[in-house]
Amino acid sequence: MFSVLIVDDCSVLRDALKAFLTSQFPSILVGEAVNGEEALSAFQKLNPFLIFMDINLPDKSGLELTRIIKALNPQTEIVILTNHESPEYREAAFQSGASHFLTKRSIKIEEVISLVASALKTRAREGRAGRRVETRLLMSELEYSNMPSAPHLP
Repeated sequence: MFSVLIVDDCSVLRDALKAFLTSQFPSILVGEAVNGEEALSAFQKLNPFLIFMDINLPDKSGLELTRIIKALNPQTEIVILTNHESPEYREAAFQSGASHFLTKRSIKIEEVISLVASALKTRAREGRAGRRVETRLLMSELEYSNMPSAPHLP
């Protein structure tokens, strides 16, 4: 099963993003973590193909977690979510191994759909034969889902 992990200490953002992802991609398992310790534990259990990661967490930096996770599994795509819009944060995110960088204030539903769809396609191209059928199912869910009537992400 494909899984996504949301790592953020803001329950409002986690809940909204999880509700949106489960409504648009019902076949994807969505895990949650509020800090670095929970994130690493959830990562080991779920082996997510995509992680939405906040930079500022109570016990570890999201950038530090990104480096750790990318060392464990370089194929995992990590999207940094932050309130910090400065170029220095963007640069640090990419140097840590993040695949994408989104600011919480300007995140758009279409971006989230595109990121998930792109990550699914990447996984399908990796040649995981057992996941090709599952990927087709998920992509058909995306094609036939109604475009977002989900709440605006905080």
